Amino acid sequence: MVSLAKSRSLRISGTTVARTPIALPSYSSLALADEGLPDAIARTLEIVVGPVLISAYDLHKGYFEAARASYGTSVFDSPLIFIDSGGYELLSACNPEWSSDLHAQVLAAWPETSQTVAVAYDTPSADLGAQIDAALSILPGRSIGRELLVKLPPEPSIDMLNLVPHLRGKEGDLAKIDVIGVTEKEAGDTLRERLHSISALRRTLDSMGLETPIHVFGGLDPVLTPLYFLAGADIFDGLTWLRYGFDNGRASYLQALALTQHPLLPVPDAKWTVRKKNYSEVTLMQISMLRFLTSGRPSDLHPQGDFLVRLFNDLMAGVS
Repeated sequence: MVSLAKSRSLRISGTTVARTPIALPSYSSLALADEGLPDAIARTLEIVVGPVLISAYDLHKGYFEAARASYGTSVFDSPLIFIDSGGYELLSACNPEWSSDLHAQVLAAWPETSQTVAVAYDTPSADLGAQIDAALSILPGRSIGRELLVKLPPEPSIDMLNLVPHLRGKEGDLAKIDVIGVTEKEAGDTLRERLHSISALRRTLDSMGLETPIHVFGGLDPVLTPLYFLAGADIFDGLTWLRYGFDNGRASYLQALALTQHPLLPVPDAKWTVRKKNYSEVTLMQISMLRFLTSGRPSDLHPQGDFLVRLFNDLMAGVS
């Protein structure tokens, strides 16, 4: 199959605010329960100069304000901020109070100090029409990007590949949405299924004349991100840069990499040193995807680019 990778415009209120691909480091209290989100912000914001993804739930809990009060650091000055719906944090049984009403309150209180894309509240039981309506209803009248997070219905017989064709006929509403997202897990149970779902979504949007960027939630990974990019995805967020160590195009066990690379540092300091380097690797990942678009050389995409391109072609064989 021919790669669907392309640089597309991310537009807010009709104005281009960024070009894809965008590798998007994420912050989440659930992922940093032991170390604390305010401390993570303080330790990393000195080197994070690009777009970030934060959680509406964590905004509700005041973790970002706590970081600003205690450490004088803040994500609010980032040039482009994605506000996730808070659904990931709901995986914790300790967070039962989150709701669509609270989500709406958090967005309504959001200051217009940065370019912002807000993700619609998770509605897994709703049909596609209701999910699109939820995205369109985000802060009407405000200059804010609106992202549709396509969620699977509860019926186990329906997967993402089955769901994507139902977007046809909704071109008018979809044209008003700035980003369309899918979670990595709901895109498929296997890598092949995920690539097929992403490419089907991209081809469906293209057939409707829509250049809307596709956002893969949880898809920020040194190996998987290039594959999703080849399938037509544009924006990749994830917590791997905080959970693992990036080295030569791979993600390794964080503590082992931290201690072997920094054997004289205490474990917490060694881990944060690796995480800061991870952010540099995320930036290089984005540059590599752009370089590949210009050259077409797999070696520009990834250190193991030849292998990844062969794997992609094998998994996508027969898809036109």
